[in-house]
Amino acid sequence: MANKSFFDVIPISDRQSEVSWGISGAIPYPFNFVTNFFDMDADFKHGLENLKLIMEKN
Repeated sequence: MANKSFFDVIPISDRQSEVSWGISGAIPYPFNFVTNFFDMDADFKHGLENLKLIMEKN
């Protein structure tokens, strides 16, 4: 299984950016069924918090 993730960072102003984060890829059976039971919200939140820290440093 090979998944690709992406970040799109669009500057809005000198101090603001809009970030889109996504993952794409095919998930074969039976894993495609199991993914319905995973809550990825905490992982995305943690990743976006880390990205915020990095962006604010620069």
